[in-house]
Amino acid sequence: MSQAPYHLAATGQSLRVLSYSEVESGLATGRLDPATWSWCETEVQWQELSRRPEFAHAVQAARMMAPPAPLAWEDAGASRSYLKRYFRTLKEVLFRPQKTFREFKPEVTPWAAVRWFGLSAMLSLLVGFGLYSPLIYWVRQSLAQKFGTVLFADSGPMVNLSYLLRAIFGGSLVLGLWLLVGASVLQVILKILQAGQKGWGVTLRTLAYVLGAYLWVALLPCGSLFVPILLVIAATRALAFAHAEPEWKPLIAVLVFAGITLISTLAWLFYSAAKFFSNF
Repeated sequence: MSQAPYHLAATGQSLRVLSYSEVESGLATGRLDPATWSWCETEVQWQELSRRPEFAHAVQAARMMAPPAPLAWEDAGASRSYLKRYFRTLKEVLFRPQKTFREFKPEVTPWAAVRWFGLSAMLSLLVGFGLYSPLIYWVRQSLAQKFGTVLFADSGPMVNLSYLLRAIFGGSLVLGLWLLVGASVLQVILKILQAGQKGWGVTLRTLAYVLGAYLWVALLPCGSLFVPILLVIAATRALAFAHAEPEWKPLIAVLVFAGITLISTLAWLFYSAAKFFSNF
């Protein structure tokens, strides 16, 4: 810690000279900007106050006092376009989860996140249809030629607008219902574990952003193979940040929910298969 006074400057103009205690107090209370340039007589060059290790605690205290910055999607006053706010939020969720989920603004309702999730579902399904429908069409045609149309019926034209619209809107509706049910189940499990104290709205909001973002990851080549594992990790970390809980509690909740989902899916597949083969 330097004993010499600090010369402060901003925008190229000298401001004033303060002692260590005055600078520390100014940073901790928000009166001084951490980006303010500073220099001591014993030093060679100027540097920002935020880069000085002796003021690290004061800068951290000021940041904790400051209100959290809204997500780009939830910033109604942003001048960016609708889609720019959408894709900036996608980037924040995927690459800055600690900041994104730890700094939820409490006054924003979870329904903004649900709308973001709905847009993610429709856009990702549309893109996925364009990327993979030719492959699916080719596979079905090949299977129909090899095994006949009893098990693999001719899928018709490769581009079917009616099917496309049903897939996008129907798929988005199913994903939306699954989101609401999933958030409710997760919140119940978190409550049993004495976690999730910030409520169902925070769980719903967190899950909406995480699932919406990883719908895009699933479109990458072989992405659907890795998404289940990545989703468990991402949901665990996001819920831990959002509810300010140790990660083991959200991890148990997510694993239990994943187990319930897997068992339900397998039961539905076995039922569908049994019903299908009973017709032969």
